[in-house]
Amino acid sequence: MTTILYITFSKRTPAEYYRDASVIYRCFQPCEYWRTSGYQCFVMHHDDAALRLVDADVVVFHRPRTTESFRVLRAHYASRRCIADYDDCLFDSAILDSHPALLSGTTSLRLLKQQTAEYFDAFVQFDTFCVSTDGIKQSINSLQPSATTFVVRNGISPFWKNLGGLSPLTNDKKVISYFSGTANHSADLALHLESIVEATQNRDNLEVHVYGKLKLNRPLPAGWRRLEPVAFHLLPQLIRQSWICIAPIGDTPFNRCKSAIKFLESACFGNPLITQPLPEFARLANPGLILLNDNWKAAIDELMNDEHYAHAASAARELASQHLVAFQMTEMAQWI
Repeated sequence: MTTILYITFSKRTPAEYYRDASVIYRCFQPCEYWRTSGYQCFVMHHDDAALRLVDADVVVFHRPRTTESFRVLRAHYASRRCIADYDDCLFDSAILDSHPALLSGTTSLRLLKQQTAEYFDAFVQFDTFCVSTDGIKQSINSLQPSATTFVVRNGISPFWKNLGGLSPLTNDKKVISYFSGTANHSADLALHLESIVEATQNRDNLEVHVYGKLKLNRPLPAGWRRLEPVAFHLLPQLIRQSWICIAPIGDTPFNRCKSAIKFLESACFGNPLITQPLPEFARLANPGLILLNDNWKAAIDELMNDEHYAHAASAARELASQHLVAFQMTEMAQWI
C-alpha cells in the first residue's frame, strides 16, 4: 500500500499547527481524501517529522523553507517522490514588494527578504510542485521552466460544511461579514473601506461584522462591529448566520496568485460574496459572486432585491457543491 506523508512548515508550533487554515486545506483535507481512496496518509509538523523520520513513498512538503529540519528531511527522503506544495507565492522575490504583510505594516522589508530567501532556497530543491492556483503555476514556470507543476485547488470538506448546522438564522438584521484571517489584510480593507462605509451607511437593517486583528486608520461607524479572529471550525456557523460575505482585496501581483476559497466557503451556505475581479475569482463566473472595482453600493442595492438575492444564493450553493475536496484532487490522484 502506498504511503503518502504531508510535512507542513507552518510557522505555528507542533501543538498549534492543526489550527492553520492553510494546513487544513493543503494537508489534512487531502490526507482524508487519500485515506478514503485506499492509501495510507499522515500529516506531520516539520519539527516532529525530522525527529521521527517515518517511512513514506510520496512526501509532500507544504510551504517548505530552509530550516534545520528541512535539511534533515530533504536528505532523508531524497530517494522518494517529493513534491513541494504552495498556496501562496512565497518564494518569488519579484513580487515581494506587493506582499500583504509588507503593505499592511506587519513586517519589515528586511525580514520579508530573509523569509523569501528561505522559501526560495527550499523551492529550488524540487522539480515537482502542487499548487492551488494558476498564478502560482505561472510563477513556477518562469523560475523553473522544466518543472512539473499541477494545480490542485482548495476544496470544501463536507465535514467542515456540516459544522454550520441546520439552525435557522437568528439575526434581526442583515449581517455583512468580513473574515480577514490575519492582520496582513489591513491594507486590502483600507483600499475599499470608505466605499464600503458609504455603501452601508443609513441602512438600519444592516450590520457589518469585521473579524480579525486589523490595523485601521479610522474608527468604524455605527452599525459596524470589530470582532476577534475566528477559529476555522467556527467559521461555518458564523457564515451561515450572515446575509452576505465580503472579501475586499487589492489587485497586486501577490494577490493575483491567491485562491477563491473565500467564495467557496461563503457559497456553501448560500451566501453571495462581494470581492474584486482577481483571476481565481473571475474564473468561477457565478451569479453569487459579485466582482467589482469600487461600486459597493450598487452591489449591495442589487442584493437587497429578494428575488435577485435568492437567485444568487442558489447559484452560489450549487457551485460550492461542485468544488468539494474529492473533485479538486483528481489531477494529483492521476499523478500519484
